[in-house]
Amino acid sequence: MPLPKRKTTKARQGDRRSHLHLEARELIECPQCHQPKLPHIACPTCGTYDGRAVLDVETKVKKKAEKEAKAAETAKAAQEAEAKAAKPEKVKKVKAEKPAKAAKAEKPAEEKKAKAVKPAKAEKAPVAETPEKPAKVKKEKKKEV
Repeated sequence: MPLPKRKTTKARQGDRRSHLHLEARELIECPQCHQPKLPHIACPTCGTYDGRAVLDVETKVKKKAEKEAKAAETAKAAQEAEAKAAKPEKVKKVKAEKPAKAAKAEKPAEEKKAKAVKPAKAEKAPVAETPEKPAKVKKEKKKEV
């Protein structure tokens, strides 16, 4: 596959790409509602094109409102489901902590009695020292002549 002989400079690259730019779309005024609209396309606000009603804008607005309401309901239901899933865990933790607190209150009295009658510590037997290992000697490779 052929390859270029030299690097393409930034100037030549810019010259080549000079026509690759976007142009702003021109907007015209709708003759019915006087809102800006794209040329040769029905007006999105009033639904007319060339003086005739082409789009039923009212039903589109209603459908959009219904769709948004459904989305809001599903989001609300999802949040409620997450809240319900999180609540039982919290309740279980609270119920589990109450008996533990009662048990903790009883333990200090028992510990005080146990501390008073504590036996003397037994002396540890001396640990035999292990002999030191000799340092590893690196083996040198013999050079063959």
